[in-house]
Amino acid sequence: MVDFLALVTNPNIFNQFPHTVLAGLVTSAFFIMGISAYHMLRGSHPEIFRPSMRLGIITGLLATVLVIITGHISGLHMTQVQPMKIAAANAQWETASYAPLNLVAWIDQQQEKNSMVLAIPALESFLAHNSFSAEVKGIKDIQREMEARFGPGYYVPPVALTFWSFRIMVAAGFWMLFLVLYAYYLERKGKLESSPGVLKALLYTIPVPYIANTCGWIMAEVGAPALDSLWPAAHRRGPIAMRHQRPAPDNPCRVYPGIGYPGGGGRVASGPFRPRGTCNRT
Repeated sequence: MVDFLALVTNPNIFNQFPHTVLAGLVTSAFFIMGISAYHMLRGSHPEIFRPSMRLGIITGLLATVLVIITGHISGLHMTQVQPMKIAAANAQWETASYAPLNLVAWIDQQQEKNSMVLAIPALESFLAHNSFSAEVKGIKDIQREMEARFGPGYYVPPVALTFWSFRIMVAAGFWMLFLVLYAYYLERKGKLESSPGVLKALLYTIPVPYIANTCGWIMAEVGAPALDSLWPAAHRRGPIAMRHQRPAPDNPCRVYPGIGYPGGGGRVASGPFRPRGTCNRT
């Protein structure tokens, strides 16, 4: 390590660290609520699990609201520092103002287009820039910018995986928000213990924050292509570096160590994510 101070003052930390810590609090809160709900359904040790349920609800409500807010703030930051990730998370191929948020889409990365799209108009512009009329860069334009900056290569991550991991994370987050709000309402009315359906939902929701956290991690890592060619040569040697490859400029089917995405391997050049066009495989 060259500069510890530079590490701890990395601007990404102030966006990502609170979001990660709050996600941990959400996970623990829903675990507490789920276990408490299990015992409340059985009628066992109410003197223990009524207070633990209240603790879980209050912590879960606050942490879930804050994790959504910090997630939005982190998205605004990522739009500036990793626009390719934001574009891939929305499967947005073309730059657009009033950009729609694609709720669902059938993504064809090889042809660089979507089909069977269900979208909310202008919402992606708001999520990316806090403005419904803002311009959001598309994957194609960002790819051209990165080639101009870093040299020939395919800088587009696996779009479908980034797209769907983000949606699963968000859907899980809003399900937890709805459930903890309803549980809070019932608890305030003194009706939670007599609502077995809600208690069962809390119990079965124990895995949901783990799924959300995993999908968030997948989006964060898969959605960001590795810029290995910017590293010193000594750091790019070995089998790990060989997994991050880019097409050779004279033949998109021949690859060499350089730029790719985590776990991408030769798929950048020879699999479903290779650039369009003919290949000389000899």
